[in-house]
Amino acid sequence: MENKTTKEDLNQHPLVSLSAFKKSGKAPVDMNHLIFQFKDSLVDFGVLVRYGRKWLVSESHLYQWLRIHGKEA
Repeated sequence: MENKTTKEDLNQHPLVSLSAFKKSGKAPVDMNHLIFQFKDSLVDFGVLVRYGRKWLVSESHLYQWLRIHGKEA
């Protein structure tokens, strides 16, 4: 199965800066703890994207990741 990204996919999964995401109050968990414990898994799953010195968050990917890995967190 190929992983092709379309323009529609990009619109459905916007990336926001980690600091803005934490300030918005939408984070259901402590993001610092989650990143410290599971950074590699979050990056591999597409939850976190590094852009220069910033971390960007895909909210929809975060909720999917939590559904799959929530018991471990």
